[in-house]
Amino acid sequence: MISKKNNREKAPRVDYGEPGTSQKSPDSSSSGQSKGRGRRRQIYEIVETRPENVTCKQGKSGHEISLRCNYFKLQTTPTWRIYQYHVDFEPNIESRRVRCGLLSEFRDILCGYIFDGTKAFTNTRLRDDCLEVQATSRRQESIKITIKYVGVISMTEWQSLQVLNLILRRSIEGLKLQLVGRNFYDAVAKVNVRDFNIHQDRDFQESFKRQVIGSTVLTDYNNKTYRIDDVLFDKSAMDTFRCKDVEKSFVDYYYEKYHIRIKDPRQPLLLTYSRKKVGKGNAATQDTIILIPELCRATGITDNMRANFQLTRAMGDITRLNPDRRIERLLMFNKRLQEQSNSMKVLKDWNMTLDSKLVELKGRVIDPQQIVFLDRKKVSAGEQADWTKHFRDNAMLTSPSRGLYNWFAVTPQRNARECRQFIELLIRSAGGMRFKIERPREV
Repeated sequence: MISKKNNREKAPRVDYGEPGTSQKSPDSSSSGQSKGRGRRRQIYEIVETRPENVTCKQGKSGHEISLRCNYFKLQTTPTWRIYQYHVDFEPNIESRRVRCGLLSEFRDILCGYIFDGTKAFTNTRLRDDCLEVQATSRRQESIKITIKYVGVISMTEWQSLQVLNLILRRSIEGLKLQLVGRNFYDAVAKVNVRDFNIHQDRDFQESFKRQVIGSTVLTDYNNKTYRIDDVLFDKSAMDTFRCKDVEKSFVDYYYEKYHIRIKDPRQPLLLTYSRKKVGKGNAATQDTIILIPELCRATGITDNMRANFQLTRAMGDITRLNPDRRIERLLMFNKRLQEQSNSMKVLKDWNMTLDSKLVELKGRVIDPQQIVFLDRKKVSAGEQADWTKHFRDNAMLTSPSRGLYNWFAVTPQRNARECRQFIELLIRSAGGMRFKIERPREV
């Protein structure tokens, strides 16, 4: 285990790096930070979790079985490394999107690379430690791009995980997954749950607003998510808006642009605000977006859905998978990814291949535990670890000689009957275990 340690504490420290590799060039600035601030090295303390007298933590009891994990291996070449570069633009460009677009013109030079707007990571070291190239913006302005070598990122550094996650995210873009919260939604592998009626209140508009406002919806025609801020019942899909100096209804707009026919033109509209940060001060701008309910797919589960027992049971059959079905789903996902040429190109550019099999490892099934009763009589708890039936007719290993004789039962007057029934059941059950229980004083 590795834990971060305050530099002022006097503890053993390790500065991770590869022997014979430069972590920082003399003329470069910090790795992705502003010039003059210097590169902060990650200092860690090594925590020993294995006792000195133990050479192996693998158990010996029970019997060995084969297990499959829920992830796949990313295989690389033996000499695989991550090279880090600092990228400057002159004149300076604030927009990260524009920076990425300009640098992408030189993808043939960089080969497989990841760029976050300031730092570039690649698996191939460039010929020159300081490379200058010229790009042209859409306004036909000349932009000088300076790419400076910073160093090699060791696979023991935290940045290596960041880069690997970025590579993985780019590789699955071909599947057109949609990020909802912190999870990805796969519209292609959706499972439809039909024929379940959701109860609605009499006041439909207020009920609809309560369920919709604040929720996140997904639109299939552009594969984007939106957070609903309001419902416009005084508007409909027949209303018009100005599109390229022409008044156009929502019905006509969606048919002309996406070839989608809206079935109910009188349905209300959904309102959402898109907030973007621009400029140095990250000032927020707000755009108004109108959505058609018919073309939106709800994400998550509402309270009404949870109250529908039949629906929750049907969803449970889909979400709570046994191991065989879960493995089948994972292998299908892997197959889809392998068939996406764009995804495989990303991995190939980084000299990676995705294994088609789940990671396998060995585990151990511990032998059933023994239950010890009076006179050292031992009974196996069984594969299911169910001790209930053995306690019914076997005496306890140890118990007070007088049993339980001085105790109280406190209960409300209205529950006195249920309390007496429970006491009778308790005394009867204890008799099978040869444990004497006197009647309590009821309060």
